Amino acid sequence: MQVKSKKELSQYLKDNPGLQRLTLDLSYCPRFTRLPTLPTTLSYLQVFNGLGLTRLPALPTRLIYLQVDNCPGLASLPTLPTELKKLVLDNCPRLTSLPALPSMLTYLEVFNCPSVKSMPSLPSRLCELWVDNCPGITSSPQLPDTLTKLGFDNCPRLHDLPTLPSTLTELRVNNCPGLTPNGKLKLGVLNLQFS
Repeated sequence: MQVKSKKELSQYLKDNPGLQRLTLDLSYCPRFTRLPTLPTTLSYLQVFNGLGLTRLPALPTRLIYLQVDNCPGLASLPTLPTELKKLVLDNCPRLTSLPALPSMLTYLEVFNCPSVKSMPSLPSRLCELWVDNCPGITSSPQLPDTLTKLGFDNCPRLHDLPTLPSTLTELRVNNCPGLTPNGKLKLGVLNLQFS
């Protein structure tokens, strides 16, 4: 949905109280700073091109998928719902940290968030973690035993990885000059690259 005004979006949400999926393109609303209250039935939310967006409203408790892409004014995220399974963050340069991650989360992607300096504790069910172009991150938290895919790309200050779980089937490390193989890394894991 390409949003052209807050009034239009509010009316749309009012007319669709049982909405479960919502994809918002805010390209035409560069001064749009806040979203209205979201339907409690929502399970899937994507927000794109929120150039003026400074914060998100409280997220519905049923939400299982959240993607926030190209929202340069967004400095923080609200509390994440306990049922959230997938979180994708891309091009949020003012975002300084992530909130506590829910235990149900299985997929986390953090791209182009240069102000994020650390990662929160990772949930025990996480299967995939991808971090790209986050120069503020210096280390990774403990990795859960459920993790199967892990990638760090373009993280020049990353200098340490914890012990890698034996469940890993894919590991990508590219353009992380501060990170070198050491005794903690299992070099037999597929796709290991230091460049």
